[in-house]
Amino acid sequence: MPTFEEKVANTATATRTHYQKNDAAQGVIKEKHDPSKSKTKPGDEHDHAEKATAKKPAKDTAQKQSDYYGPDGCYLYSSKAYDNKVFIVAAAPAFDESLAGSGVMNQREIPGLDADKFRVVANIIKQEGVTNNPGEYLNIANAGNNEAKARGLSLYDLLMTGYSSVKNKTPLHNSDTSDAARFARAALLCVLQGYSDTSGGATFWDGTDFLAWGLQSPDGTPQNKFTEYNQVEISKNIFDAYLDSNRQKYGPNVTFGKVAYPLPAKVFSDPGNWQNGMFIYKTGASSKYKLVATATGGLSIFWKKVLNINVNGKN
Repeated sequence: MPTFEEKVANTATATRTHYQKNDAAQGVIKEKHDPSKSKTKPGDEHDHAEKATAKKPAKDTAQKQSDYYGPDGCYLYSSKAYDNKVFIVAAAPAFDESLAGSGVMNQREIPGLDADKFRVVANIIKQEGVTNNPGEYLNIANAGNNEAKARGLSLYDLLMTGYSSVKNKTPLHNSDTSDAARFARAALLCVLQGYSDTSGGATFWDGTDFLAWGLQSPDGTPQNKFTEYNQVEISKNIFDAYLDSNRQKYGPNVTFGKVAYPLPAKVFSDPGNWQNGMFIYKTGASSKYKLVATATGGLSIFWKKVLNINVNGKN
């Protein structure tokens, strides 16, 4: 079965080509966005209706356009046939003009977020990712979704809190065709459709700083995970993949400020902190929880917290 990365890579061109080829045959398409014929600037598609009637009193009941995306995260078009909804559109595998209905797009409404909030969440996921690895964005979306469920919040409401440190929490422009934008949309579409959780139940993540700082961050204190949980556990396969990705990006050292930090930090190179293929470090923190690595993707490592009340001491 194709991986998420393979699906995203293999369907991008096919989806766009099929959409362009069969536009006239698709009765489901009520309105196709054509930037070359629009008077709006790129990225203003979602606000066009409101700007066109800016001189009239605003109405809270005004219908907003719905957005349509391919499973690869490509924006396809917008329509006012529905009010502020998100649809995923899958192209039929073949098109034959002699066959009635051939080539018609298969569209399905995506639950969980309206079109406006979908674009905001996609923009946050895009900025949280730091590589060109689709799996990183999918794990971020899954981890955020897991934490939102644990708190009884929607994914949108969670990401609008301090859970995400991203500062620009505005809608992602539909005109953004970058890989990061496409990966973020595709990841969010997967999560909202209830696909399997690739993050292994993670609820948050760390980047390169955890690997580089270890017990010695720039201010002289341990990286925060070593002070917030009573134990840190990472399997060797997850650690090796996490380390390899960061070394491919930065080499043997990474610089924060003007200080070069070796990859990995000393705490991870100490044989005494490894037991049966697992990095296990007792921090001495008063927390009731330990931190367990569940996955990696791009330059990030993903975590879940596990109740661990019987741990004692410190490495």
